[in-house]
Amino acid sequence: MVRAGQFKSVKVVTQVLQNGAKLKKTYWYADGVGLVKGMIESENFSSTSELIKYTLKK
Repeated sequence: MVRAGQFKSVKVVTQVLQNGAKLKKTYWYADGVGLVKGMIESENFSSTSELIKYTLKK
């Protein structure tokens, strides 16, 4: 669940080596919406982004 609501989503987890740092990236995608949440984590930091508003085009 994100601030924009609750979506049925697919979770994608990747591990990346970037400039010598190991990163774990986790993304949630909802059909017909796209990216609804993303997280990036390492030993030194973490970052989260989430969908806050969603409307259907008419």
